[in-house]
Amino acid sequence: MGSCSVFCQQPDGLYKKEFTEAEKVKLVDQMTNKLRRKFGQGSVSEIMVLREALQMQPTNADLWREIGIPYGKRGMAAEFYENYGKAAKYDPLNWQGWRGYMYLYFYRDYERAIADFDSLDKLTPNFVDYPQSTSVHFMRAVCYLQLGQYQKALSFWDLHIEEELRNSSEDYIDPRTWLFKGITYLKMDDIVKAKENIDRGLKNVPGNADLLLWSAKLAYQNKEYKKAQIQLEKAQARFSEGYNNYRPYVEEFYQMYQSDIDELKNEILSLE
Repeated sequence: MGSCSVFCQQPDGLYKKEFTEAEKVKLVDQMTNKLRRKFGQGSVSEIMVLREALQMQPTNADLWREIGIPYGKRGMAAEFYENYGKAAKYDPLNWQGWRGYMYLYFYRDYERAIADFDSLDKLTPNFVDYPQSTSVHFMRAVCYLQLGQYQKALSFWDLHIEEELRNSSEDYIDPRTWLFKGITYLKMDDIVKAKENIDRGLKNVPGNADLLLWSAKLAYQNKEYKKAQIQLEKAQARFSEGYNNYRPYVEEFYQMYQSDIDELKNEILSLE
């Protein structure tokens, strides 16, 4: 019995249920930045840790975002919307633009994406935001392109290019800018300006497979069949080396595949 009194006596506060705010901050930090890293993103164990942390800090936007993001990646829209939505609610400055990015690329929900980008603009006047390292001007242009509102898309392509040139030279601009702007003009049946933008992109990034493919398509459309064949061969070589646009988890807009090359190749061969 004497030994039990030694080993069974619990230190004061071992089962303490109430914590000061400072203690809560420390505990949440330990649970999210140390313990959680032991588990895979979106795993049952990670979610349990994050939910426990939320018991202490229910308005912590970062916690809600961490819970929501794996649902978004897995296409579980309701769970993503509920959890990531609270991240945007409690910290819109940091997470509303990121939610817009998710709406655009993961769910192709262009109206909601635009609404998030517009709201973020109101929070940061005279400043261009780059959620997920992507300009809101660029993403709004993609949204309007996909919605078929081509003039609005062009206005945001121009804003994006203007902003980029304030901080860097043209050859640093993402080549998808010229590709998508060219496609916008092509959707408007303006082949001349479509070609101008595709050529402008190739001037800066001559080895981009996507730009080469669309250059070949435009040449074919203009009945420049020899040029189309040359550009297509270049596109094939660069595509085989992996110099094409793609993104993890989801398909890139206007992403090229081997079938796109084969289809145009067959069309050119049928003319011989």
